[in-house]
Amino acid sequence: YAVADESLLERVFINIADNSAKYGTGERSHLWIDASCAPDEVVLTLSDDGPGVAEGEYERLFDVVYRSDKSRRNPAEGSGLGLAISRKMVERMGGSIHAGRGLHGGLSIIIHLKGAVKEDAGEVRSDEIDPDSRG
Repeated sequence: YAVADESLLERVFINIADNSAKYGTGERSHLWIDASCAPDEVVLTLSDDGPGVAEGEYERLFDVVYRSDKSRRNPAEGSGLGLAISRKMVERMGGSIHAGRGLHGGLSIIIHLKGAVKEDAGEVRSDEIDPDSRG
């Protein structure tokens, strides 16, 4: 399983989904989510079928207020902060995030998070127990 803060990861997914919907080219936008797991890492790939971006601009997508082309520079479409904030949230969870060519013609956002073996899921350290909940 991924070692992650559920609320931060949810916000990252929402930011990416919002971007896919905003910059989609058709009547409907599609977003595919793929997960691969190893004992020490979980990789989440979110791929859309939007216009994508030029290969040299992938890293810049995570810069504050950067937009890759004229269609993405419309202030009514958002602040340009979503992916920059997403990167900070993923890094706060000890992971990394980057962009690449989408599997469906658009853009892929790839998130690497620390993984843990399932057997560890039920363990609770004594310093994690709330003293007020012991009854």
